Parts: sequence; C-alpha cells; structure tokens
Amino acid sequence: MFVENQALFNQCDWLPQDFKGCLAYYAGQLSEVLLQWLSEQKRTNEVILFPDYDGIGLTNYARLANSLHADSKLQFYWLPDWENKLVKFGNPEIWLKTRIQFENAIEKLSAMKALDDELFKLGHLSQLHGKALEQESIWL
Repeated sequence: MFVENQALFNQCDWLPQDFKGCLAYYAGQLSEVLLQWLSEQKRTNEVILFPDYDGIGLTNYARLANSLHADSKLQFYWLPDWENKLVKFGNPEIWLKTRIQFENAIEKLSAMKALDDELFKLGHLSQLHGKALEQESIWL
C-alpha cells in the first residue's frame, strides 16, 4: 500500500487488523522511476493507493492505473465514512487549488475504463460540496 502522508506511515493504527502487505511512503507524487519499474513486469498481485482525495491524489491514481502491469490489481483506499468526512472536514481551498487536476484525472480514468462507482461518487460529491479531503481525516 502506498501512502502519501508521513504521519500515517509512522503511525499505522488506522490499518485494518487483517492487513497483510507492505506499507510504502511517497512524498506527494509517485516517482516516474517507480511507475516505470511497476510497468515493466508483474511485481505484486495487488497495489493499494491511499492518496489525499484531491486533484493530486487522483492524478497519482490515474498515473498508477496507467502504469501498473496488466496482471496487477489496483485499489483506491477508501476511508471509513469518507462521504460524511468529505462534507464535514473537507477543505475548500485544496479543492480550488487542485480542481483542474481532479477533473482531468476523472476524465483520464473514464477514458481508461478505470472510473468505478466510488470514484465517480467522489468526483460528484467533491464538485457538489467544493471540497477535497486529506488523509489525516482518518483519525477524525
């Protein structure tokens, strides 16, 4: 699982009890070297990305979906009760800063046939409320 937030990487009490895997930290943007490495051959059966629910996070998800080896499954990590947290704790400033990236990522995912119902709902609710949600809300 890739996690973008250093605090979540350092304090793993938010992970499900049955989590079996590797937790890897990335600093804001998934590196091109990592994406290239993942695309060259199958490295794992499943990759989970836990980004911020903003334009940068969705862009990283789209880049990963585009780069991941065809035999590997990609999942977006959903915070428990993320819909209510978006409304209550979402940040309108981050939404405004990353809205264009968010919309471009949604279009790219749709073109790749990688836009599932939950991602579509995220796009709809983020636009409706004009808010983006950061990973730190997992502890709220």
